[in-house]
Amino acid sequence: MSTGKARIDAAAQGGFTLVELILAVFLSTMVLTAMMGVQQFATRGQSNVLARVRLNGHAVYALESVRRSVYGASTLVVPSTGAVSTLLTGHENVDPLDGSPLDAAAPLTYFHFCLTDAAPKSLYRYAGELPVPAITCGQAPPSGAFELIAGQPGGTPGDALAVNVLFSRVSGAKNLLEYQYSLSYPKNVVRAAVESRGVTQIATQEALE
Repeated sequence: MSTGKARIDAAAQGGFTLVELILAVFLSTMVLTAMMGVQQFATRGQSNVLARVRLNGHAVYALESVRRSVYGASTLVVPSTGAVSTLLTGHENVDPLDGSPLDAAAPLTYFHFCLTDAAPKSLYRYAGELPVPAITCGQAPPSGAFELIAGQPGGTPGDALAVNVLFSRVSGAKNLLEYQYSLSYPKNVVRAAVESRGVTQIATQEALE
C-alpha cells in the first residue's frame, strides 16, 4: 500500500515518469531537426536569390558597357561584316574610309572586349590610344586601361560565375552589332543552376561602312 501511495503522491506533485521523459526528449529532437531543415532550406533559397541578383548585375553592366562602346565607335575592326567572334574591337575618331582622324584635335582611341581562356571565362574591356598594344585577356596591358566587366579576376574560380559572349556583324546592316550573352552559376555553387542569357542588337551613331 505504501508503494502505491508513493506513486499517487508523485503524480499528484506533477512529476514525470521515465517513459514521459523519453517521449518529451524524442519530440523535442524531432522539432529541432525540422526547424534546422527549414532554416537550411531557407538559407539555400536565399543563396539562389543572391546569386541571381549578382548574375543580373553582371549581365546589365556588360550590356551597358558594350552598348556605350559600340555607340561611340566610328569603326568596328572585329568582327568584320557577316563574321562572328568572341572578340569585339572598335576605333573612335577614326575615319572608316582612310583611317584619318575625324577630329584632328582629339586622340585616336580603341576599345577591345575579350574572354579569358581559363574556365570559368570572364569578360574584360581594354581601352586606350591607338595603336592597339599586345593584349592577353585578363592581364594588365602594356599601355592603356583595362576593366573586368563580368566574371571574376583573371578567370580564377572565385564565385564560379561563367561568362560566354558572341559578337556578330549583321549582314546588310552597316551600323548594327549583334551581342549574344550567357552568364551562369553551376548547380554545385548554388542550390539550382542559375542562368541569364539573351540576344540584342546595338546600333552605332553612323554607318560604319
